[in-house]
Amino acid sequence: MARHTYLTASSTLALMLAACGVPSSDRVPPLGSQMDPQTKQVKSLAGSKDQPNDVDAQIGFGTRDVKAWRRQRAEACLGPDEAPTSVTEAMLAGIRDPIMKTDLGQRLAADVAGHDSTLCTAQAMPLKDGKFGGVYKVHYRAMAVNDTVPTGQQILHAAHEWRHAWHDVQGFFTPDIEHNQQHHSAKVFMIEADARAFATAVAWQLREQGDNRAWEAALAIKTYRPIAQAFAQKMTTLTVLGDPPITRSDAALRAAMGVAYRTWFADGDMARPYAQQLVERAAGYAFSGQSWPGARALRYEEVVGIGRLPGQASSDRESYIQPADVTLAVDDAYQRMSPKDERVPVQGLPQPVVGRKAAPTPGKG
Repeated sequence: MARHTYLTASSTLALMLAACGVPSSDRVPPLGSQMDPQTKQVKSLAGSKDQPNDVDAQIGFGTRDVKAWRRQRAEACLGPDEAPTSVTEAMLAGIRDPIMKTDLGQRLAADVAGHDSTLCTAQAMPLKDGKFGGVYKVHYRAMAVNDTVPTGQQILHAAHEWRHAWHDVQGFFTPDIEHNQQHHSAKVFMIEADARAFATAVAWQLREQGDNRAWEAALAIKTYRPIAQAFAQKMTTLTVLGDPPITRSDAALRAAMGVAYRTWFADGDMARPYAQQLVERAAGYAFSGQSWPGARALRYEEVVGIGRLPGQASSDRESYIQPADVTLAVDDAYQRMSPKDERVPVQGLPQPVVGRKAAPTPGKG
């Protein structure tokens, strides 16, 4: 059984602590410690038979090992609406809270409520490689972001990982590899492109609120800059076409996120690390004498919803992803993963209607 670990490409620890009102000279407490709400002193819970009153210690899913993993890290992880009760959780709140104050963040939090998703420190959930900005582990419904980068980057990467939590809740991650190599790879690419488009949209909304940290981070990161620029250009165009409030509409968000999604595929560097992981996975199967485990072709209805905004019904109409966007991902996966194999068509892919009137541009009726 193959499990998915999704890796993504945020101030230093001292800056993160300072942002939460914690002196930078304070050492981050070890796992299993808690802050007394009255004295503000950190106390150890090691050896205590009582579990902290923490969502991570009371999750409603998973095996005994998964529950133990989350329980052991209860004070080093923070849910979407959990009040921090430790120095470490206060640090995490400084990353989570800006996201959840945006319209998109609030809607996402409502969608993942009750599913025990959590944001952890890199100490509790080490990243495989320091060059990655974050990681989401489906098995634990947990995510972490790099703690060696500025706060703006951490907020940006956390928004990306929270979108993966949303993908998980919506059923876009499965425990087993069901699809053939081409289509499994295409689905991974679509999920990653969408997560980056979503994080960019959150950074944009924060910028509109006067918090420029995540947006400046997006412009500073090589693999985010083209996406942020494309997103901003689309919003600028919509502003010219209509009144500024139009850019705060769902229609405008879908239009700008669609452009951001397509920009992900236009830059080969963005897909490369994910393609490399998939190539290595395929090589691992071959080395052990096994075939790629999945064989089924992808169905359009399985992936079109990846592009929905949070808080919307499961409907093709509410997704920025169009048939051409699915084809874009499949073609890219085919060229990267299996150019010598037969191209496999996506099942149920709507065909363009000749002479069909184009959808109206937001702000133009």
